[in-house]
Amino acid sequence: MESSPDDESLRDALRALARAPFTPETMTTIMGLVRGRHERRGYTAPRIERDIAYGPDPRQRLDVHCFEGAANQPVLVWVPGGGFVSGTKWQPGTPHQDNIGAWAWRHGAVAVVVDYRLAPQHTWPVAARDVASAIEWVRRNIAAYGGSPDRIVLAGGSAGAAHVASFMAGHGDGDPQDVAAVAVVSGIYAPALMAEAPHRDLVRTYYGSDEDALRMRSSVAGLAAWPGPLLVTVTEFDPPGFQEQALLLASERLRVQRALPYAAVVPGHMHASDVFSLGIDDSALDLMLRQLLARIRG
Repeated sequence: MESSPDDESLRDALRALARAPFTPETMTTIMGLVRGRHERRGYTAPRIERDIAYGPDPRQRLDVHCFEGAANQPVLVWVPGGGFVSGTKWQPGTPHQDNIGAWAWRHGAVAVVVDYRLAPQHTWPVAARDVASAIEWVRRNIAAYGGSPDRIVLAGGSAGAAHVASFMAGHGDGDPQDVAAVAVVSGIYAPALMAEAPHRDLVRTYYGSDEDALRMRSSVAGLAAWPGPLLVTVTEFDPPGFQEQALLLASERLRVQRALPYAAVVPGHMHASDVFSLGIDDSALDLMLRQLLARIRG
């Protein structure tokens, strides 16, 4: 599909934004760039159930995005980012992260968006354990919302991708075989190798600062060895450290399985903008996630 002038203006704005240092204010700017486009298209699934507890902590909550008449549909379990110290499954009055649920609905899937406990109060591997608990909840309950417990796509962006990878590497409780496919979007998989500021400090807030422990807490080998369908993406304007992390994971997958994962560099986007834009442009992330859904549908 050809890009519309609206798509091109968004990408031009993101290219300009990518030339400046990435700060918390950058995230606010990205949200402002995409908000109007989401509002024009609509950014919510027909039915959303909020704040369902999957554990006793107030942060152990999830939202289910679904639609009437669904039965045995794939389930996209999305773990949001936030630099390990922030992030939320829903920002009232905004498209984020409701756009994930709307995207899933438009492609015939149920979505579950998960909050988890945050650093510095909660450090490695607590968030991976929360992912495990959320997956357990999904497997027990998702049929009531029209989803299949045997067709779970576990995905996350940035810090959320790091937590997904840790769970898949066996660093949390639970069984990685409970999911059918995995997507990690601009994540951190080898924390000892993330040397760029400010990402280095955020990584160490969650993983700790001991160099030996950081190396042991890598999820690269464990995730690369997992035999199911794996998607690894970064954006064109992601900081180099994130691009290096993706290459490391893809290379290890090739080494141990003699095949690359599904992979994409998302053109015209920067860190997090591909996720915030999901549902309003025909990006490489959109395409590859649809491929994962098709794969597990058989």
